[in-house]
Amino acid sequence: MSDKRSRIGMIDILRGLSVVLMVVYHLAFDLSTEGIISDALLDNAVMKFLEQLFASLFIVISGAMCAMSRNNLKRGLIMLAFAAGITVFTAVFDGGSSLIVFGVLHLLGASAVIYALSHRFLEKISIRIQLPLWAAVAAVTWWMQFRVFDVPGWLWIFGIRNIAFYSADYFPLFPYVFVYLWGAALGRPLKEGKFPKAFYTVRFRPLEFFGRQALPIYILHQPLCYGAVMLIERIVL
Repeated sequence: MSDKRSRIGMIDILRGLSVVLMVVYHLAFDLSTEGIISDALLDNAVMKFLEQLFASLFIVISGAMCAMSRNNLKRGLIMLAFAAGITVFTAVFDGGSSLIVFGVLHLLGASAVIYALSHRFLEKISIRIQLPLWAAVAAVTWWMQFRVFDVPGWLWIFGIRNIAFYSADYFPLFPYVFVYLWGAALGRPLKEGKFPKAFYTVRFRPLEFFGRQALPIYILHQPLCYGAVMLIERIVL
């Protein structure tokens, strides 16, 4: 969807909003990690709920874009390549305390590959079945990401992690691949123009810009946030 005339306004706006909030949250997280702001600003029920809400919105939108993409396999592999770069960068930076093993970009890349390999089967299943199915499976598996288990180390990719596992940003396949597939199911009627007309015609240029540039912003915001925190640390502390 590189042609601006073919883009869906509300999708870019919602994705742009999610990207802006993600950058603000990650900057606040880095400031909290360095002791510049209080942990209590982020470590509370309201912030945890908002984090999950807007992250899930971003994942749903990315899933919906599967219907618009010409090559989801290529799209997924590109995201995984950039995600691997982020893992390497965060492993080196600050002695690995900000290590991201399987963050949101890893999830989106893996989910796009999974969709690319299974879309012919999924497209045969009615959206009326898919939407409640993926919502139910996501709800049933949601709790797993917040617990630790006495299990082998490699199961963390499915949201089953042991006490030794650490990732500063963690979005495992369970439950989030089901959130992604829920979005992918919505992408079909979205592409066919079955959503309300305002969904396609609404415009808000600043957020649309951020929405169109979601991938480069996600990649660049990590080092920029780290740099900003180090600068603030020198000035304040």
